[in-house]
Amino acid sequence: MESQSSSPVTISADGKCESASDQLRQLADEDRLDVIEIIIDGRRLIGGADSPTLMGQPGAFLPASRHFILSQFEPLHDGRCLARYVRRNSSDDKPRAH
Repeated sequence: MESQSSSPVTISADGKCESASDQLRQLADEDRLDVIEIIIDGRRLIGGADSPTLMGQPGAFLPASRHFILSQFEPLHDGRCLARYVRRNSSDDKPRAH
């Protein structure tokens, strides 16, 4: 299977998704996710135990841990930030080869 990057997912300041995260969860379940792009909206708080997170609705865990490191952080002009995370090898902090 080919590794993929997620479409940017928007999350609130408390880590709850404002946009759908189903594609992200599916790629993670299939171990095909190498890059995650997140827009952090510091202007919003969503809250609630049933609010979706990056990997979807609260519930079942991924079959195994996935490790990512921050590769880019860019403040935007409107109170949001773009964060890009790259999958790393579990044994070190080096990005995984594609």
